[in-house]
Amino acid sequence: MMVSMMERKTPYTNPLLADTDVDGYNDNIDAFPLNSAEWLDSDGDGIGDNFDPTPYPPVGEISIELTSYAVFENGNSVMLAVKRANGSYGEVSVDFASADDIATASVDYQPVSGTLTFMDSEISQTIEVPLLDDATYEGDEAFTVALSNVQGGVILGTVSSTQVSITEDDPVPLSGVIQFSGASYSTAENSASIVLTVMRVNGSFGDVTVDYNTADNTAVAGEDYQLVSGTLTFIDGEISQTIEVPLLDDATYEGDEAFTVVLSNVQGGATLVLPEGISITISENESSPLNNITTDTNASSSGGGGAFHPLYLLFMMTYFTFFSNCLRKQKRLKIR
Repeated sequence: MMVSMMERKTPYTNPLLADTDVDGYNDNIDAFPLNSAEWLDSDGDGIGDNFDPTPYPPVGEISIELTSYAVFENGNSVMLAVKRANGSYGEVSVDFASADDIATASVDYQPVSGTLTFMDSEISQTIEVPLLDDATYEGDEAFTVALSNVQGGVILGTVSSTQVSITEDDPVPLSGVIQFSGASYSTAENSASIVLTVMRVNGSFGDVTVDYNTADNTAVAGEDYQLVSGTLTFIDGEISQTIEVPLLDDATYEGDEAFTVVLSNVQGGATLVLPEGISITISENESSPLNNITTDTNASSSGGGGAFHPLYLLFMMTYFTFFSNCLRKQKRLKIR
């Protein structure tokens, strides 16, 4: 037979009140005044505690009300509701503590921990977490609050932890503008390569990428310079990258030539400065064939002695050089 702790106590009877079943408990407190074997019904189910396998009301379970909460960064705090359901008998307690997720304690929110105590029949408590606002854009962040270590017979419900999202209230910084550091470049033909600097100006937030490639003008890839292409990546805060283009020297006089380097397909929120490409001039380092002409200054303009007039030789050499370069360029284009 189960005997409740309350029935083990020595009963106090008031001689002025009736005790019909003579069990030592006056009728005014005896739930069963005609049954000497019972006097208390703690859970009110009509079965006395001495014969009730579950004599006490359910203690219940404790859960956080919501699985997630959202609050603006400039809010002072967030209030989390903790509920006691499916019973509220007796005094119970539960511990709680916050933990970092993306948000950082003491930077984005004030860390909290402690114990909630529910008195008999109490079904609701709250946890307040102060928020810390700043002027730096960080994007939305989050932290968690979890319950643990229940006492008093209560159990944890299905929602024993919750995530609190802090919505960013500062404007998104600029990702910047991508451009070459100069409007044009030049280099000597006998240089090993030319290095071009690509700048990120007017903002440097976030990761940004931009594609690049070379393109022929009067210079031809594979003959005057090495074809290059690829992608530049600017990480958050980075403002400078470089592109290196190898040059190909030869012993043939071709005059100054040029090719272009083009930027395209920028990603990550940045923009491109127009025009998106720049010209690179390759300065000829070979001597002009005209500089090698030797003439007989004593030759007669009438053709005496069989020598050509210097002006005629100059004209013929200039024409020959121009015509040869035109044929060479045309041949390159047909091959491509």
